[in-house]
Amino acid sequence: MMILLRVLLLGALLWLGWMIWRQWRGPAAGKSPEALEKMVRCAQCGQHVPKAWTVEVDGQRRCRDHAQDG
Repeated sequence: MMILLRVLLLGALLWLGWMIWRQWRGPAAGKSPEALEKMVRCAQCGQHVPKAWTVEVDGQRRCRDHAQDG
């Protein structure tokens, strides 16, 4: 009887740990790489930002803050 109780307790602790770990990872951790937005480097400041936040200037990707600096 004690062995069964220990196995059930261990199973419950593992399940609880798994749930906490999934919450800690956040919502994006379970998504496929295709679902995540591509990050690109600004040619001027070097900051990596989502591609949707950049503008192409003279063949280079720049963040919106540096797009008008041309």
